[in-house]
Amino acid sequence: MDGNVENSKPPRWERAVVIGSGLAGLITAAVLTRHFREVTVLERDSPPAEAAPRKGVPQGWHVHGLLVGGADSLEKVFAGLRSELSAGGAQTFDHGEGARFYLPDGQPPVRAVGLNVQTFSRGFLEAVVRRRVADLPSIRFEYGVTADRLFADQSGGSVRGVDAVRHGDGKVVRLEADLVVDCSGRFSRVADWLEGIGYPRPAETVVDPQMVYASRFYQGPDTNWSVLYQPVCLPNRPRGAYAVRVEDGRLLVTLLGLAGYAPAAGEHGFDEFLMSVGNPELEKVVSASQPVSPIHRFSRTENRRRELHRMRHWPDGFICLGDAYCTFNPAYGQGITVAAKSALRLDRELRRSRDLSGMSRKVQRGLHRIAFNPWMMATIDDRVWAAHIAGQQPSLHAQVAGRYKNRLYRLILHNANAHLIFAQVFHAIRPPTALLSPRILYGVLREPKEPCGDPSRHGRQSGHDIRSGRRRLS
Repeated sequence: MDGNVENSKPPRWERAVVIGSGLAGLITAAVLTRHFREVTVLERDSPPAEAAPRKGVPQGWHVHGLLVGGADSLEKVFAGLRSELSAGGAQTFDHGEGARFYLPDGQPPVRAVGLNVQTFSRGFLEAVVRRRVADLPSIRFEYGVTADRLFADQSGGSVRGVDAVRHGDGKVVRLEADLVVDCSGRFSRVADWLEGIGYPRPAETVVDPQMVYASRFYQGPDTNWSVLYQPVCLPNRPRGAYAVRVEDGRLLVTLLGLAGYAPAAGEHGFDEFLMSVGNPELEKVVSASQPVSPIHRFSRTENRRRELHRMRHWPDGFICLGDAYCTFNPAYGQGITVAAKSALRLDRELRRSRDLSGMSRKVQRGLHRIAFNPWMMATIDDRVWAAHIAGQQPSLHAQVAGRYKNRLYRLILHNANAHLIFAQVFHAIRPPTALLSPRILYGVLREPKEPCGDPSRHGRQSGHDIRSGRRRLS
């Protein structure tokens, strides 16, 4: 199938409907073509004309990362995708050699870690994947259509399809399906849809450190790195920055601030915030470059997990996947990877199932296991920031985890093995428990106890000490 999706057996079921044509929806739709004779993808937006961010993906203007674990999963769905991205201009490099990781206490030495990564804009990646999916003969896109509600059988035990509204004439179209998959993103209406067919509204867990993004594209001189990353860090660095080289040689710079320290609107606010981050390398590159895009801001960055796996009853014929189920703070770059692994989990269960009875509930619970580690990693620090914002004491677990992470940051500055394992965990190649191995644990416990990024030892810093509530900006 032209290097797209392997289809070794004929499809066993008739129709599937995917709600949303973001990356989660596109990957899922491609997987479903292995099992359904017809797959319809519903999308609110108009057909995208070029590799540019869409209205329905507001975070598309900002830096996106594809972890190596996610790239491996995408390659299983779209064979040769890495090569196609490279041919289109995506830079490929070893993470340890091409990335500059600015930790509060210094930078890890430039050293190969055996993890080849690629950088590109979200719009470019989505355009390449969309073209692959559109080439599949069993795929049908319905643009300018909004999913309105699910419909089920009389008992409510099985979803039979979705009612959708066409934007042009407001007509409601009923699409019958053997399986409906919600990939509509962080603003999914899944709670309303479940309630509409007789199920209780699912509980939600929200961890919101109030992070705000501001991003801009630049054209300027080459650099000896492809990625520059300065993360926020407890207890006193609520400002950070990303910069990546994308497919056309432009530099995409994303500034991020949380806990009330957001980049202000406008050029002056953007430039002032960039200076407050305290990264001379980034300042140097930006000052030598010309902006080639407006500034875009995005503030709906909370971690949000709909507790669908905890529901006592779940309808057959319906699955909620990707950001529609579990949304991560985008700063951790885990969304695409989790979506790709989730689609592969769905594929595996469909291969094993004789029929669709009970399959949806099994998959939905399995998606929780895929998202569990990324969720824990994304919310370790965010829970502490969120507690501070609310004027509450963080849990003991969150405090201990945050301190361990800070000491780990110091360890990887001088320990090559710790740096390698950290990179593998960061890229979803190994589980987070690898960072608790005896050798790593021993090294972490020997690191100093001082606060991460103590300004008395490490020069210019800017931030907010959440222990004292004092704001600093120098």
